[in-house]
Amino acid sequence: MGVEVTGSGNGARPVSNRAQYVRTFEAQPDVVMALATSGDRKLLAVATRAPEVRIYLTETRQRKITIPNVPAPVLSVALNHDGSRLILGSKTGVVQVWDTTSGKLIKSLTPVPVQQAVAAEK
Repeated sequence: MGVEVTGSGNGARPVSNRAQYVRTFEAQPDVVMALATSGDRKLLAVATRAPEVRIYLTETRQRKITIPNVPAPVLSVALNHDGSRLILGSKTGVVQVWDTTSGKLIKSLTPVPVQQAVAAEK
């Protein structure tokens, strides 16, 4: 059975079906913008308008790590199968890859303004 998740300003909630909440996580620092689970469903990533992404252990609901100083607001998050990598996309267009064990930034991709990209093609 898959896991569905939903979020609100007062916590991220995985649900087993649309009518019943089965777990409540701690309150989030701001409005939830994006949620993702790892492929093995052991981790949950929560992005809010705050400049951080929180990673939780779904079984215990304990926070595993907080990735600080991300380009807010984060609009999209994804975890790889085992949850060892977090990919996030921000409103600014920046895409980052983080190691969720160490909390270290692995790669950051910054968008090229359209005018520069067009000029480079000429």
